[in-house]
Amino acid sequence: MIDHANPVVSLILPYKMEFLNVVIAFVAEMGQSLGADEKEKRHLHLAAEEVFSYIMEAFPSTDSKEVFYLRGEEE
Repeated sequence: MIDHANPVVSLILPYKMEFLNVVIAFVAEMGQSLGADEKEKRHLHLAAEEVFSYIMEAFPSTDSKEVFYLRGEEE
């Protein structure tokens, strides 16, 4: 059942650095849809880039079928 008062949006991608731009766009657009202004959206863009890059480098994939799961919801 979908809770329309508290929507949840998720994204499942292959665990590969090539999907960096998709992750950045997801985080920034999710923030904007929840009320982030342009400055906050730029901060979300940078944070998503740094965190995803760190995860990909610090925890390399050991299986080609691994996925990266990202979830966004309003508090």
